[in-house]
Amino acid sequence: MAKVLGINTSHEASIAGMTDGKLDFYHEEARWARDKHYIPHEDGIKESGMLSLDWAFEQTPVDDWDTIGIASFDRRHTSLQLMYEEQNEDDETVQIFPLLEEDRWLFEDMRQYLIAEPITVERVEQAQKDFQWDGDTQVFQFGLEPGHDMPINTSIAEKYDIKEFDFVEEHHHLLHAFCGLYMSPFKEALVLVCDGGGSRAFYEDYPSYGEIESIYYLDDQTVEPLYKHLTNNRDINSTVMSSIDQNFFCHDTQFDLSASDNKYGYDVRLSSLYSEGQKFSMLSQLCKLDEMGRAAGKLMGLASYGLNYPWDEYSNHGVAGKLQRETVNHTKELIQRALDYKPECKNIILSGGYALNCVGNYEYKKIFPNINIFIDPASHDGGTAIGSCVKNTFYMGGE
Repeated sequence: MAKVLGINTSHEASIAGMTDGKLDFYHEEARWARDKHYIPHEDGIKESGMLSLDWAFEQTPVDDWDTIGIASFDRRHTSLQLMYEEQNEDDETVQIFPLLEEDRWLFEDMRQYLIAEPITVERVEQAQKDFQWDGDTQVFQFGLEPGHDMPINTSIAEKYDIKEFDFVEEHHHLLHAFCGLYMSPFKEALVLVCDGGGSRAFYEDYPSYGEIESIYYLDDQTVEPLYKHLTNNRDINSTVMSSIDQNFFCHDTQFDLSASDNKYGYDVRLSSLYSEGQKFSMLSQLCKLDEMGRAAGKLMGLASYGLNYPWDEYSNHGVAGKLQRETVNHTKELIQRALDYKPECKNIILSGGYALNCVGNYEYKKIFPNINIFIDPASHDGGTAIGSCVKNTFYMGGE
């Protein structure tokens, strides 16, 4: 009898337990902690652990689980700063930003170089050599910062005496897809995962890009990625000094890498676009529904009112309705893209946090009346705990 435990440490932190392929339980830590926006942190885990995990290990001791998997969004990121350090007269290290104050031409030349093609490690290293302040001072500081999930993972392992755990770092969207297929009535499906940027699928090649859209074909034996869309808008700009223009590293061009011409084996799009879910989050902040932009769901609900007034693009519900119309059209094209890959498959699953857009989901049913569409009921990040269980039960030889 195979018993597997899945632990999600990203947004909507959660746990799931599965025995011989049957889901025994699913719990969200926010319900236990009575903290709607709970996200686990290393210090908090060391101090008090997770209440849902306390319960799980009381029910089944840690050594009685055959596999324990930890799922998360990929917290690795790229640090890019335009500065150099020197000692001041008090022997204190200070950061100086010469391009912003003294040489806007060099600043713009470097920007144009970086956005002319997808940002790679090699292009950044070349920029460090070619663009120097005052002839010989390197001002473009670049760093890859891996392993941000591991301190949380190891804290959980130490807190609960977990000797081994499975951790899938680069396939956050695949765990969404696994959850969606498991929860659906389908034996096979095309799974569209739309997220805010939860994976760095090509970290070694394109370190500044985060995965926001993916299409998979899944059955009980097959894991076939068909398409991935990665953006550098959210990831790279969050780590650059705030005094730099928000669009400093963003490009207008979408770079499409065909499956026949790249080493990944599936179609890839690199862009500077915001994800559809991120658009709702940002607009919820602008509409003052939540000061940190965590009210995407409220804005999606508000959009249902705005859809009745297509001429109103200035009120909160009017702006929300406009975004809803645009994003439904975008997602319609993604669904059609999935169907074009496998015309013989008539089953579509939507997962990832954006799949919680109920108003939009009803539209897809109308647009594709001859297609079976299933919405993953645990489509937010909490569902990746279930996805981890599915992976460690049914797809041990997969990605």
